[in-house]
Amino acid sequence: MSRAGLDERLARAGVTSEVRKHAVTALVDAGAVDDRRLAERRGRYLAEAGWGDDAIRARLGAEGVGPEEIEAAVEKLEPERARAMRLAEGTRDPRKAWNLLSRRGFDPEVASEAVAALDGEAAGGLG
Repeated sequence: MSRAGLDERLARAGVTSEVRKHAVTALVDAGAVDDRRLAERRGRYLAEAGWGDDAIRARLGAEGVGPEEIEAAVEKLEPERARAMRLAEGTRDPRKAWNLLSRRGFDPEVASEAVAALDGEAAGGLG
């Protein structure tokens, strides 16, 4: 859980601001809460599950991870292009591949390249 996520959960539970601040700080200092570690692990899991960088950024942000930690985590992932090509090859159908990659938060340019590799045309072609 992120630092912001923990603070939010404690607030919903009715914990006062001062006690929340102390608890979150203590857990961060002890290493139990680490937004960078969370972003790296969660980002890697999402990438391995077939999600694109934009979707990973959005998911991590929704979980309360800060922009610096998100970008550091995304930089450590396997390149988005390689993940997109692998997903597209699994469909064997350019239209299905395009839909899948779009739904999964892949950059449109990356998705076009992956689809083009399937249908044998220049980037952006769909048959």
